[in-house]
Amino acid sequence: MLFKNSDIASIVAIFGLLIMPSLAQAKNIESYEDYQQYCGPAAYQYGIQSPDCDRYKDIYENQLQEELEQRQIRRRNMESENNEKNNEEGISGYVGTTLGLFFPNEESVNTGFGGNLYVGAKFNQYFATDLELVSIYGSTDNDNYGVWGLFLNPRFILPFEDKPNSSSLYISPGIGISQAISVDNILENIYVVYVDDSRFTWQIKGGVSFPISRKFDLFGQLRYASQSADNTIDFFGTEIGVDFQF
Repeated sequence: MLFKNSDIASIVAIFGLLIMPSLAQAKNIESYEDYQQYCGPAAYQYGIQSPDCDRYKDIYENQLQEELEQRQIRRRNMESENNEKNNEEGISGYVGTTLGLFFPNEESVNTGFGGNLYVGAKFNQYFATDLELVSIYGSTDNDNYGVWGLFLNPRFILPFEDKPNSSSLYISPGIGISQAISVDNILENIYVVYVDDSRFTWQIKGGVSFPISRKFDLFGQLRYASQSADNTIDFFGTEIGVDFQF
């Protein structure tokens, strides 16, 4: 009896369908991939589930749950990184403050203590600008003094790494106005206040910034400030500060 090629193919297909369930049912669960293939809804639908499904259910169902949780964590991290990247590429704001010691260039004027408050806009990871209010207080041989200044400062930034919240170097020249006030104690409980004229003032700052969180940076900086007039006092300052980005 002779068989045509089409008959042989049909017999092989039927034979395969007959033995496939038994082979599938005899399949041992040796990996998580086996569990997914032979214990999933499709395996139950076509009757090829493994007899080991119940035994490995707790193990691999927990693994599946952990895998889903890890995927969610990775997705949230990616979204957070994308948001940070978008913030880096767009304009963001920042505020900050410093405290420090200021050393005058006149021997008769003692070391002063002061700080600043500033608010600014960061255009990208390399350039920003801010408006700054500075105040310094100290004493001389005869009286006490105070100096305040208002400055506009561009800031040039050199990050150590090409990623958000990187440590960085920066340099910030600035121009503005400043005014000195002195208080002279001429007699007991009698004081005379002298207010100097407001004068054009320039300064330059530079320092290193270190991120301590996603929003806060800690930094240290040096400052030199000088009034453009005769008989004025220049200051060299060392400061530490904190910066908040929003």
